[in-house]
Amino acid sequence: MLRSSGTYIPMTTIAPTAGNPSGIELSAQTTVTTAANALPAVGIVDLDSSLTAGFKPAASLVTPRGLHTATLLDDGRVLVVGGLTDNQGFVAQSEILDGGVWTQLSDPALGGNPGGFMVGAGGPNGAFATVRFGHTATKLATGEVLIVGGFGIDSFDQNGNAVQGQLASAYLFDPQTNTFAATTGGLAVARSDHYATLLPNGQVLITGGYNGAVNQGAGSTLPVAELYDPFQRTFTPLSQTGQDMTIPRQAGSATAINGKVLYVGGQAFVATQQNPTPTLYMAPDSESFDPATGAFAADGALTQNRRYHGVAVAASGDLFVLGGDSGNAPLASVERYDATSGTFTAVGNLGAPRARTQAAPLRNDVLVVGGIEVDYQNQQVSDVPSGELYNTVGNVTETYVLQAPRNSHQVVALPDGRVLVIGGYTGSTTLLGTTGTAVGACEAFVIP
Repeated sequence: MLRSSGTYIPMTTIAPTAGNPSGIELSAQTTVTTAANALPAVGIVDLDSSLTAGFKPAASLVTPRGLHTATLLDDGRVLVVGGLTDNQGFVAQSEILDGGVWTQLSDPALGGNPGGFMVGAGGPNGAFATVRFGHTATKLATGEVLIVGGFGIDSFDQNGNAVQGQLASAYLFDPQTNTFAATTGGLAVARSDHYATLLPNGQVLITGGYNGAVNQGAGSTLPVAELYDPFQRTFTPLSQTGQDMTIPRQAGSATAINGKVLYVGGQAFVATQQNPTPTLYMAPDSESFDPATGAFAADGALTQNRRYHGVAVAASGDLFVLGGDSGNAPLASVERYDATSGTFTAVGNLGAPRARTQAAPLRNDVLVVGGIEVDYQNQQVSDVPSGELYNTVGNVTETYVLQAPRNSHQVVALPDGRVLVIGGYTGSTTLLGTTGTAVGACEAFVIP
């Protein structure tokens, strides 16, 4: 145990030069060992206190990216797939976090090329790496990860030019071999910004999302649902009509809770009888899918319709919906969904409104991280450079400064109790979150 006393004055104290100054310089006769590996640190060292809650620096991604997916594997590693880097460039390479270090999947230590890529066949020069963002990643009961759809490139036209658009292709990541393999068949309907939820029977329900080729190229949010069979490795439409969801949805949330899948808010780019031109609407309230009946039905009414919000199921079993955007104003309000009664209740507010945020359960609380705030009157977008720990019992929140502002990022609750914040964008200029600078730095929220 190292104790220090007195007042540290940077102007008159010789501070360590490595990293942030701690104000403590060890004599040559003093040895400090690190808690992580018990190795000695002699001479000038920095002390990283774990006595206060907050965001701490973590290993950086090999390739900065936003709009990617991040999945906690059964062996404790974290898999990151796809996304966009600066200037909306596709990221083809996937990465694994193992032992506190990010490694590209093509690294020889993990199996080597082409293990790090989702490989398509039939390119102008043979096999090629498919790329995507706005896809989903779902960990199956087998431990494999199902990568579905998104916007990207997985084909070429007759002239050998890459074709960009919504994707129907899907891949399985095998954590035993660190490789991807295409599923036996793809989606019946290509889509991006959709939902994918693991059902109790091991199937994966694919719902909603957007397809820019339907409506004679005018595009639309989809009501179509499909089921992935992990045994046949194929997708099957839920119905013959394709009119499955009560309301087409994207940019909302889908959560498995109390034996059903609950869809909250979002938006819908659709045509109506009154307006045959596809128009953007807020998707109101919520709906749920019952695996027992195989049907969708309207669920609880939101106190405030919202999109790009954060959601997390707390230790109590209740679902919390935090922040987002109403379509004309940023939101700080929080709602609690009671799965027993099927009702939403307003329970408080965040310290700052935030859209394109992420949330994760943490002990008895919910951590909401980053995001952007849109000033609709002045048409300006600004980063929210903080995270908040929302107490689900007292309905109060504590604010913590992020190491780096970000949106379109991912958060993963780690087995050791930390929440890892991965990638994203900073300095975005639109609500879509596809502009700005891609963030490579990661950080972890820690509670002592």
